[in-house]
Amino acid sequence: MQAIEFPFKLGSDKFIKIPARLEKFFSPKQKVRVIILMEEPEENEENAEDWNNLVSTNFLHGYHENDEVYDKL
Repeated sequence: MQAIEFPFKLGSDKFIKIPARLEKFFSPKQKVRVIILMEEPEENEENAEDWNNLVSTNFLHGYHENDEVYDKL
C-alpha cells in the first residue's frame, strides 16, 4: 500500500479535492483508502461536547476480543 499526503482546507461544500500535481497517481475508478487527520477542535463548549460524544460512541467499535490480552497488563 502506498500513502500520499497533502494539506487541504475544506470549503463549504466539504469535498476533498486531490491537487492537480497528484492526479497522475490515480486511475479512474481506482479504489483508495482515506484517513482524515484534523487539527484538535477549538476549545469551546459546543465543539468539545460534540467531539466527546463522537469519541465515546465510537471508541469501542475498534475493540476486538483479542485485545483483551492488553487489559491484563
